[in-house]
Amino acid sequence: MVFRVIRLQLIAIIIAVILAGLLAGGRGSISAAIGGGAVLLPNFLFALRLVLASAGRATVATAGVFIVYEFLKLALTLILLAVAIVVYADLSWPTMLLSMAITLQVNFLALAKRT
Repeated sequence: MVFRVIRLQLIAIIIAVILAGLLAGGRGSISAAIGGGAVLLPNFLFALRLVLASAGRATVATAGVFIVYEFLKLALTLILLAVAIVVYADLSWPTMLLSMAITLQVNFLALAKRT
């Protein structure tokens, strides 16, 4: 289930990058990739580490690991965004933020589909 969400997020980012490229050009496309990537990479690392940590552990330990890694995921997202702002001076904020929002909404859509 966890990696299915990652795959859906990647598909959403690809669609956002293509649409941003068509509507806003190369600058928008790169900005959309940055925004989506800033969400996808920490989510992928979080999912990978959570799966590895939960193998053979008790539920309480897994819950503690979940909280710690959720915090680290959020911190990494903020760090990636700060680096992107510094490195890519031609950032298109609307396309970056829209791509981030779309990528984050995939989590809710995946949960809604499962229930």
